[in-house]
Amino acid sequence: MFSNKFLAALAALTLASGAVIGTAAPAFANDDVVTDTETTIASVEAPVVEPSIEAPVVVPDAPETSATAPIPEQSVASEPVNVGPPAMSFSTKPAEEPEPEPVVEVEKKVEFCHATASASNPYVMVDTSVNAFYNAGHDTHQNFEDIVPPFSYVKQGQTINFPGLNWNAAGQAIFNNGCERVVVVPGVATASVSFIAASCTAAQQLVLGTATNAAWGTVTDPAGSDNYSVTATATGNAFFPGGLSTLTFHGVLNPVDTSEACDNTTAKKVEFCHATGSDSNPFVLIETSVNAFFNAGHDTHQNFADIVPPFSYVKQGQTIDFPGLNWDATGQAFLAAGCEEPVVIPDVATASVSTTPASCTAAEQLVLGAVTNAVWGPVTDPRGRDDYSVTATATGNALFAGGLTKLTFRGELDHIDKSEACDNTKIVKVEFCHATRSDSNPFVLLNTSVKTFFRDGHDTHRNSADIVPPFSYIKRGAVVEFPGLNWDAEGRAFLEAGCKDTVVVIPDVATAAVSFSPETCTAGEQLVLGAVANATWGPVTDPAGDDNYSVTATATGDAQFAGGLTEITFHGVLKPIDTSEACDNTNFTMVQFCHAAGVETDSDELVFVAFGPAGVYQLLNISVSAFFAGSHDTHDGSADIVPPFSYLTQGEVMEFAGLNWDAAGQAFFANNCEQEIPTLALVLPTVTFTQATCTAAGSYTLGVAAGFTPNQVTFTVNGTPGVLAGTYAAANGSITVTVQPVAPDGIDVDWVNPSAFVFAAPSASDCSPVTTPPVPVTPAGNGSGAGLPNTGSGDGIAGLISLGGGLVFLGAAALYLRRRMGTIG
Repeated sequence: MFSNKFLAALAALTLASGAVIGTAAPAFANDDVVTDTETTIASVEAPVVEPSIEAPVVVPDAPETSATAPIPEQSVASEPVNVGPPAMSFSTKPAEEPEPEPVVEVEKKVEFCHATASASNPYVMVDTSVNAFYNAGHDTHQNFEDIVPPFSYVKQGQTINFPGLNWNAAGQAIFNNGCERVVVVPGVATASVSFIAASCTAAQQLVLGTATNAAWGTVTDPAGSDNYSVTATATGNAFFPGGLSTLTFHGVLNPVDTSEACDNTTAKKVEFCHATGSDSNPFVLIETSVNAFFNAGHDTHQNFADIVPPFSYVKQGQTIDFPGLNWDATGQAFLAAGCEEPVVIPDVATASVSTTPASCTAAEQLVLGAVTNAVWGPVTDPRGRDDYSVTATATGNALFAGGLTKLTFRGELDHIDKSEACDNTKIVKVEFCHATRSDSNPFVLLNTSVKTFFRDGHDTHRNSADIVPPFSYIKRGAVVEFPGLNWDAEGRAFLEAGCKDTVVVIPDVATAAVSFSPETCTAGEQLVLGAVANATWGPVTDPAGDDNYSVTATATGDAQFAGGLTEITFHGVLKPIDTSEACDNTNFTMVQFCHAAGVETDSDELVFVAFGPAGVYQLLNISVSAFFAGSHDTHDGSADIVPPFSYLTQGEVMEFAGLNWDAAGQAFFANNCEQEIPTLALVLPTVTFTQATCTAAGSYTLGVAAGFTPNQVTFTVNGTPGVLAGTYAAANGSITVTVQPVAPDGIDVDWVNPSAFVFAAPSASDCSPVTTPPVPVTPAGNGSGAGLPNTGSGDGIAGLISLGGGLVFLGAAALYLRRRMGTIG
């Protein structure tokens, strides 16, 4: 997540500080790097991976600033003043009492790394007294750049603790190394490609694999035999195996598959009857390929007159079906007869009808059935005994059974069903109390048929005053339910008494009840009106006083609630929204994360900070509520480093996915929000030459001294770069070897570039007759199987070794942490 940013920042510090001890600045991933021209070619099956050899970048030395000399101790004239972090608290006596002269443990010693402002020697170890430490301003020197371990001292009888400066993992590493910088260990970069095979519709496709500590460039179509090329560039301080900063993949992609598996239109044959336009010989039999069939237009010839059976073929890997032309019984007979006029056999025509039976609501219905080789005419209502007639007519050369070309169906249809199964209104009887207009005898008992009941309007008589029990009846085949009239307990008692007013009226029982839905994280307790019997609910109100709800149920008719009440009122107080911890633990759940901010200088608190990808970082441990209230999810362009966490709000579990929580962010967080100091390494190469003898060719060996690894350097032999460690045969002539470090490593100062040697064959006078030719030296180690071509010349002169001057160093810039001022957001 942030390693590129941090390395870019270190690169900027390096270039600003100048060269270190005559060395070049390290080439970081984002620097422009000079690379050799790529060499060619790879097949698709085995893509070519071309190393790109970095040329060393040399930055001129900057004049060094002499280190600041330790300042002699002085007597304390006044209390030391802290400017900026770290903030410390000092106890003072009440203002009205005179402050005594400061008493400090002057013999107390402090050992620390003093910032010199020198690029080649950024720190020196200083051991001084507490008094001199403050008097010389080492607590604020160079914008707080000194590296100071925590220490304590006694002042005016009080023990005071100094918390240290830049005392994180990076600062401690420099201090523990005698105030000398620590070298960088480069990361490992990887990249690979794969391919999607060519298909019938698409050429072979290049697939870029996952790049680790590297970034893919653009895929290009280079000039030449290759048709793809793409380069992966290592990022940060990472390198590919062999110390390469780039890897190039190129080659040729297979085109679209054109094999027979994808297209058989040339091999596939079609036999069909070709229309000639001749009356005497209208068709001829032709057999041709699918390709020729379509190219000659047989699929549309003479307005689609050809007779073609269905066939299928493969084109570009897809199976295509041709449905045929004129491939009915006649066409098939024609092709079977060799495309000559066949004997016509008439088709068989069929047709039939059926009826749906009469129902209580509809008469019998005529249904025309499916026809074969025939069509139906219109259904008519002829005069006479029949009430329907319809004719089916055979089509083409088809005939009905008996050689008929037409079949006519006619007959009578039954009328609507009026049987008792469809209507029993005259049979079913209804006994009920009929309301009269007499005050002395208001009801009379009647027993009549359903038909009469409705005909005389007893269902609505005198505003539906009759007392009628429920009953059912059949009308047009459907069962109909009548629910009754005034059929309550009083009405039933009245009918049972023969419609006489001698029944004691018993009031109905009214019921009503309420319930409650409990309070939740999002809503308070809710009132729920239950079902009522013989009653109705009034509106729910919010009355004045302690209650916050009131609702009344009123009995209907002559019904009464228990106790003879006609109304019941429910009222009370509803519980508010649940605010317990079960619904919201944002004030209790803690989040620990790396906060990108400056240093807070007020109060007595020392803020724990470290230099990181977004500047100064602070390790915070705060509640979820404070996390979101402080906008740490979006703070400073979402620069905070936050692990995933979950919390409860209003009863719902919420998940926070984290910020910048990749491998780099997790490592930074695990190191208490501190940045590790990168390290550098030096390597000592070795080059040896063996002159030719009377029996063996000359050879040279490239490698490194004991304790070093060969992949820390690369060799250039007679201008050919990228030569690996190993032993190589040499022809007569000169060999010049130069060594390049694999960044960010450097070359040991004991090595001098270039190393040169001249190989010459021994003279005839020096050797007795040779019976066997010289044996070539077999390359060893990581060398290739054949020695490099010797581009020098020689004519038998004695071998001379020439060592050229010049030093090649890896730039090692002064690496240090710098405390920044700011306010935590």
